[in-house]
Amino acid sequence: MLKMISRFLLCLIFFFFLYSGFAFSEESKPDLDSMISRGVDFIRWDKFDQGIAEFKKVIELYPDEPAGYFFAGASLQGLIDDYRNETYNAECEKYLNLAIKKGNSKVDENPNSALEHFYLGGALGYRGIYRS
Repeated sequence: MLKMISRFLLCLIFFFFLYSGFAFSEESKPDLDSMISRGVDFIRWDKFDQGIAEFKKVIELYPDEPAGYFFAGASLQGLIDDYRNETYNAECEKYLNLAIKKGNSKVDENPNSALEHFYLGGALGYRGIYRS
């Protein structure tokens, strides 16, 4: 049951991000959007390795954007919860901390951006779940 809730939450966050109308309104990055979509699809179908690899590609291409770090950390947190696998703890914390760091920088640059607040708040929330 927790496994389904975890995946549902990740998908819900993604679709809120995708269809809310504010996604990438400041600067268009269509390849970023499609890469995140592919990664979420992989996670939804239990292909965690492929999904996380897709989010790592986002990080390589857009190292200053919190999106890749956020989705990688959220996916790893899902693996930890769904499969009770503590092996991913350090990596999960690393990505969530980086998402928070990148999110803080983006919010400082553009304090009125809902997207930047979304990633910062989401990463803080996932880190709270992870640490509890």
